[in-house]
Amino acid sequence: MKKMKTLFKRQFKDNKKEKCYNEVEPDCKWVLDGQGWATEKIDGTCCLISDGKIYRRYDYKKGKKLPKGAIPCQDAPDPITGHFPHWVLCTEDDTNSKYYLEAYKRQKHNKLKDGTYELIGKHINANPYNLDTDILEKHGERILKDVPRDYEGIKKYLKEHYIEGIVFYRGDGEMCKIKRSDFGFEWNQKRKKEKDIEELIDVLDEDGNKTGRIETRSKVHEIGLWHRIVAIALIDSKGQLLMQKRTMTKKSNPGKWDLSVAGHVSAGESSIEAVLKEVREEIGLHLNEKDLKYILTTKKVSTKDNIINKHIIDCYIAIYPEIDINKLKLQESEVEQVKLCNLQEVKEMVNSKVVIERDVFYKEIYKYLK
Repeated sequence: MKKMKTLFKRQFKDNKKEKCYNEVEPDCKWVLDGQGWATEKIDGTCCLISDGKIYRRYDYKKGKKLPKGAIPCQDAPDPITGHFPHWVLCTEDDTNSKYYLEAYKRQKHNKLKDGTYELIGKHINANPYNLDTDILEKHGERILKDVPRDYEGIKKYLKEHYIEGIVFYRGDGEMCKIKRSDFGFEWNQKRKKEKDIEELIDVLDEDGNKTGRIETRSKVHEIGLWHRIVAIALIDSKGQLLMQKRTMTKKSNPGKWDLSVAGHVSAGESSIEAVLKEVREEIGLHLNEKDLKYILTTKKVSTKDNIINKHIIDCYIAIYPEIDINKLKLQESEVEQVKLCNLQEVKEMVNSKVVIERDVFYKEIYKYLK
């Protein structure tokens, strides 16, 4: 499997890629002409199954030692980056082959066909799919429908769909790709520890307009500056609300119950981008913009333990038919536990004040609960 071309041209600086721009690579023009079909690009590591054996991809470049018996995937190195992919047979005595072989043995009963696969799972690339183990997934299986075939349309599609990218197939062996990161969108970023880098926040006026000022999260709370947060209520098909209990290590409202997910909107981030990100990070669910229903925006001012909160809160609801709390991936630093509550249970929690006060939003939420 040779290295795929990227659909749109990219700027390079010191042999490192930067964002793409609105000019198609000549060999990829067939995509904009509407030929072929689109599939989801999977974030893992590439491998090959051939004649009952599994091979891992090895990216050979200057200064690295080429493993014995490596098979080149293409005729020559990439002229810009110098990358030269090869296939290397996975063997028991090769520690780098461990997870490939384990997944292959685990799925051998499925009679995996010859072809290229992606190894994904708990040991691979920070496990963006929150899998409990490592698995092999054949390339081209996740078909995407209604993908636009122009620069702005593809950019918008990737902004609204949280996937690593798109691979286009023409049907004659030709392929090309485009990733979220090619447009500068975040993908699979591990949340950095607060001591390493502090979150930056857009300062707002009292009406929710950006002032152009940006401050750290601690600063906006220290001096009491207006800023935006998001809150979302996830409700299942039985009319139950998913609620979370905050950890005791939180600076504000430690140990209190709250809505499904809530969090700050970072500088330069939209409200929708923030709520989708917070849901992924705090409980491990992947929603799309179309899953969200905007309910209202409210304001709240509070002061406690030297923290001055001046919040403009965008509130959303999402109906998520089947919520299995045992399969949620809780962010240990934020969420202690979760539970599903019916209408009566939620009302009792609100009335007994064991939840963070969001009365205006709860009145709207009640309409969806049973």
